[in-house]
Amino acid sequence: MDDSCAVCAERLEWVAYGDCGHREVCSTCVARLRFICEDRRCCICKTECNVVFVTKVMGFDLFSDSFF
Repeated sequence: MDDSCAVCAERLEWVAYGDCGHREVCSTCVARLRFICEDRRCCICKTECNVVFVTKVMGFDLFSDSFF
């Protein structure tokens, strides 16, 4: 994962992600797209995400094999 948002290029501190698991977009951009543009698709793969999770960026990937 890069350390900047794929949409606005600001440094990632909080991310929002859906079922697809892409966490390259900041929570601010995801909120703008969902509530202002009414677009619930992932910015990376365009998968429809009815629910998103917002979390603080961590220094490691919880879902990678190297973590366990």
